[in-house]
Amino acid sequence: MAFVLISKCGLTFLENIAIYASAGMIPDTEDQTHFYIARVKPERFLVPVSEMSGYEREHKSYLKVAVWRDPVERLVSAYKYFILERTFNQYMYMCNLYQDCSFERFLSFVEFELGKANPLWQDEHIRRQSDFYTSADVDCIVPLSKLNRFLAERGVDMPEEKANATSVRFELKDEKQIAKIKELYRLDYEIPVGC
Repeated sequence: MAFVLISKCGLTFLENIAIYASAGMIPDTEDQTHFYIARVKPERFLVPVSEMSGYEREHKSYLKVAVWRDPVERLVSAYKYFILERTFNQYMYMCNLYQDCSFERFLSFVEFELGKANPLWQDEHIRRQSDFYTSADVDCIVPLSKLNRFLAERGVDMPEEKANATSVRFELKDEKQIAKIKELYRLDYEIPVGC
């Protein structure tokens, strides 16, 4: 299987599965996981979506899978992880988001990021999922909530713990903010989920 890696859509969990399958171990921290994938064995793990068909011609065919996450849930997760739990992110620090950052202020940051003309200039935790791939690039689009079952049905060994799980309590209830997120991520809601 080959997965489209999207921040806040099970990325670290999927990287841990790949490392476990390859090396029989799981790194102790998220940073070590990302370092292993990107620096230690990038040629083994990373292929741009746009180059996947050529890679398959040279090697073998893969079941290509993207993990979809509801944009409201994804943004709330990013807010909890980076802002409320204060997991350090250099760019968010430089944007002064660690000083008294309400969700409203965070949503302004999201609008600023999505306003950039090139998606590659946007923070990858904010970038639309639809900017990473199209449905024609993959064979299956699996909701994050069904990922464990999807993997288990295919016999994939999985780590026990969740990666990057947040523990702080925060629930977005403001209907205007929810509507704003749905408007900003309209194209993500149009992604056809399924195999």
